[in-house]
Amino acid sequence: MKHKAFRWIPAVLLAALLAGFAVSLLWSEAQLVELNDQIQDAKAQLVSAQSQYTYYNSTLNSKTNITSVEEAASRLGLMKIDPSQITYIRLNESGALERQQSPVRQWTSFIYNGAVTILGTVK
Repeated sequence: MKHKAFRWIPAVLLAALLAGFAVSLLWSEAQLVELNDQIQDAKAQLVSAQSQYTYYNSTLNSKTNITSVEEAASRLGLMKIDPSQITYIRLNESGALERQQSPVRQWTSFIYNGAVTILGTVK
């Protein structure tokens, strides 16, 4: 009698195993569909980014090609450098070049330093 009572166990285990396979198959198909959707979205974003890159690249090329740069320079009154405009200077041993102040800058510095001195003595 004990032997007959446990005859259904293999059938139940087989049914549970088949149900597990079915659930696993359904879950993996759902994952596959979700991943395919993500791939399609990524492809659409890639196409959009490539289109935008092409647009920006062509715009950049059109703005920086040599003829448009020369046209813009001539509109602004610029011209190519003349070799006579180049001046070479020889530095002394310190290797520094000191620019002289303009007369206006000298006067403003003189007035500023005087005002600072007067305010310093008033305190």
